Amino acid sequence: AQEDEMSSGYRVVGFEKLTVSDTAGGFASIPTGAKSFVGTVETATIRYRGDGSDAATATGQLYLVGDKVVLSESEILNASFVRATGSSGTIQGHYYNIEVAQVSATRS
Repeated sequence: AQEDEMSSGYRVVGFEKLTVSDTAGGFASIPTGAKSFVGTVETATIRYRGDGSDAATATGQLYLVGDKVVLSESEILNASFVRATGSSGTIQGHYYNIEVAQVSATRS
């Protein structure tokens, strides 16, 4: 798998496990060179905004447990997540050195 990633022109530049609580917040440790993020929602439903405004329990794109989160560089930088229910959620995923469309096409 690693050889496939390298030969297809992209590479992983970081990993993040983000706990999404009742306080809106973004990514904790965006690595240098990150152009996209691909991850999965785990443990609880969350909401997301990528326009620089804070997500709220009733405002933002809804992601259910098991949903794939695919974000571009600007969305990563402007990300705001908040839990949509009484339980905190988790997002785990990788940062890549290429744009979202290229990651999605390569990993589909």
